[in-house]
Amino acid sequence: MAQKQRSLFIISGPSGVGKTSVLREVIKQDENTDNQLTLSISYTTRPPRKGEIDGVNYFFVSVPKFEQMKSNGEFLESATVYGYQYGTGKQWIEKQLQKNDCDIILEIDVQGAIQIMQNQFDNCSIFIHPPSLETLKERLHSRQTDAKEVIQKRLEIAQQEIELSEQFDYWVTNDNYEKSILGIQAIICSYRLKNSHQ
Repeated sequence: MAQKQRSLFIISGPSGVGKTSVLREVIKQDENTDNQLTLSISYTTRPPRKGEIDGVNYFFVSVPKFEQMKSNGEFLESATVYGYQYGTGKQWIEKQLQKNDCDIILEIDVQGAIQIMQNQFDNCSIFIHPPSLETLKERLHSRQTDAKEVIQKRLEIAQQEIELSEQFDYWVTNDNYEKSILGIQAIICSYRLKNSHQ
């Protein structure tokens, strides 16, 4: 029997669309299957938020360190988002895929997602849409983590990102938490079955 090819899933969407909460539940429920999902850990120059742990939520690095890694070609993708730099480590992804005991899921911004979609790795890309920009605005305000001008900037960027969503393989509209989870699970299941027969 041929060795099963591990899968790389890319999840993206505007800030505040609910990616993190939906993905947490998708990964939690996936622990009961044969193909466990592992969430990719990105590098970033932004400071840790309350409760975030280095090496768990992100690899927190200085700007000079990030720039050095970038010039050495150590990132699959990198992007500047709201003043901070983010990147996906090429070596980390390769190591995880070689383990052959998990599939990788990347929760990244749209800029980075498109870079990886054009990379050499076979992947499945999913764009999470908000029900509307007005709903997204309400969600951003309800988080109470950003000033009004920051929220306005996020909404402007969200509109640009939504226009780029046509480059993704699948769309999921996060208008209902449970329905969004089921939608992403169905896509992941379908893609895994496709890969198992290649």
